[in-house]
Amino acid sequence: MVQFYVLFYQQKDVVQMLGYLKDKVNGIKMPNLKEKQNYAGMINYLSWLRTLCSLIDRNIVSFDVVDEMFSYKFFAFLNCKEIQDVELIPYAKHYSLIYEIHQKWTAYKKLIVNILFLVKHLWIKFLTIMKL
Repeated sequence: MVQFYVLFYQQKDVVQMLGYLKDKVNGIKMPNLKEKQNYAGMINYLSWLRTLCSLIDRNIVSFDVVDEMFSYKFFAFLNCKEIQDVELIPYAKHYSLIYEIHQKWTAYKKLIVNILFLVKHLWIKFLTIMKL
């Protein structure tokens, strides 16, 4: 998985797309994704996400393995309105596996948050009982 991560970052247009996503978070408008160069970068990024989703779907890797490395990159890209408008919604039938993994990964993240909340709650209760 580390090799996949390294290869992901060796792709110039993938790194450029990550830069656009980070800029968007900071209030900088995304470039026109319909322009040839930007569109190609977006499609290349989607190809990497499809591969990642395929690995998850086939149980080759699990969410606990990929979550820290790819979670932000996955959700920031798929939840980006500009990307949804240009590619994900108009061609939704081509991305069914990505949508499926998005739902499963979201459920996984909610489960982790709930577990962490429960552990924190139990720890506080323990400390209260022990009067520490």
